Amino acid sequence: MNDPPARRILDEEHLRLLRLGYLVSGAMSALFAVFPLFYVAIGLFFVRGTTRTVRGDADLDPRYFGWLVVAVGLSLFVFLAGNAVVKLAAARAIGQRRGHTFCLVTAALTTLGIPWGTVLGIVSFIVLERPSVKAMFAPATAGPGSAPAGGA
Repeated sequence: MNDPPARRILDEEHLRLLRLGYLVSGAMSALFAVFPLFYVAIGLFFVRGTTRTVRGDADLDPRYFGWLVVAVGLSLFVFLAGNAVVKLAAARAIGQRRGHTFCLVTAALTTLGIPWGTVLGIVSFIVLERPSVKAMFAPATAGPGSAPAGGA
């Protein structure tokens, strides 16, 4: 397909679909990021609900276990929510045709989500590495009156 207008239309459509893929993936990641908060609630239940140690041994205090569960739940929440934010930011960057490198890094991280993230990441690499798509992400040229890029 050597026709430039047809190539541009095809690239625009592929970028639109890629943006939609990252929006859906980011929304699903945000939904799944809520689940670790249940662990936080369970851990807080252990922390607040128990006042006695098991068999009088301070090493077996259930509150320690509760704080561990809270820490793991909060860590998972932060990681998964960050993953969702990165995917949604990549969708925005694709829509605005900015941050080509950021979109590639996001595609690399997305490939770790087997199986759908892998497909989305690989398709992202295929689309974003086309020279015609790279040109769409190129920074805007400077306005009139600015010095040419070659110096002088």
